[in-house]
Amino acid sequence: MPHSNSIFPANLQPGDVIGIVCPSGPMPIENVSECIRVLNELWGFRVKVGKTVGNQYHNFAGTDEERIEDLQLM
Repeated sequence: MPHSNSIFPANLQPGDVIGIVCPSGPMPIENVSECIRVLNELWGFRVKVGKTVGNQYHNFAGTDEERIEDLQLM
């Protein structure tokens, strides 16, 4: 049972925004396009795609600064 002082956010509802970022390794936008479609068209969410999706810097989805900024903006 949750502690009585716990705070629980409201459940997501259609029309809410879901952000997609790549805080680690790179992922081509083509690989997330079906996820975006399902979230948007079938489940009714608005999707915001971060700058790191489709980005690549060596073995990562961007520089440390780009990945931090993308995650913090979401």
